[in-house]
Amino acid sequence: MLERAELTLEPTDDPDALILAADIAEARGKRSDALEKTTAAIARNIEVLGGAERMARWRRATLGPGPRMAIAIAVDGVPWRVSFQTRAILGRVDADVVVPAPTVSRRQIEFFLRDGIPHLADAKSKHGTVLDGAPLRLAIPVESPVELRLCGTIPCSVRPAKNGQLVVETAGGMHLLALGAAAWLDAWKLERTGRHLSVSKWDARIRRVGEREWRDVYEAQPDDLFEAADGSRLSIHRESFEA
Repeated sequence: MLERAELTLEPTDDPDALILAADIAEARGKRSDALEKTTAAIARNIEVLGGAERMARWRRATLGPGPRMAIAIAVDGVPWRVSFQTRAILGRVDADVVVPAPTVSRRQIEFFLRDGIPHLADAKSKHGTVLDGAPLRLAIPVESPVELRLCGTIPCSVRPAKNGQLVVETAGGMHLLALGAAAWLDAWKLERTGRHLSVSKWDARIRRVGEREWRDVYEAQPDDLFEAADGSRLSIHRESFEA
């Protein structure tokens, strides 16, 4: 059905046609194309597309469905990027873990769960991925720390974490790949439900800084800062990025 619909679409400046093309691109997982076409439609016909609809479409194209949510956080001052995708990507751009080196492919490495165990695989990248001096050709389980060389030269460390998660360390920082709806970092828990994100701490009650009420769980908002009864702090900022 989508293929037949795509055949009828030709390059156009018509906002309705651009929105249709954006919907098709999003359904096929081509989120960069969806965002580009939605942005073009908005630019060409702001009056026709009502404000609420315009923002809804912008949000859909930018954030995608629930599993696309990614956030930047800091736990007690240590910065992390957390991804909730069930199949995460390391690549040069538009990825869960971005390594902006020119030799790195847009899709260099894939991370996923198989039988409850986190795995990684080279995503048929142009310059390959090296493990222990040899090209990585098959998916491997990550049950202990792994040292990779992207394109043979760029270091990338991957290690397993609790509940089937992965920690990926690159020159760009620390990344937590939840590979599911819930992420655990120290005793903090972040859980995605649709487009909502809840924050809790398994060993202490928490509160939003500036508020008096202590709770077991909060729904996070952009630029939130939480503190726990044990003194730990978590700051959170939702970021929309192409994955």
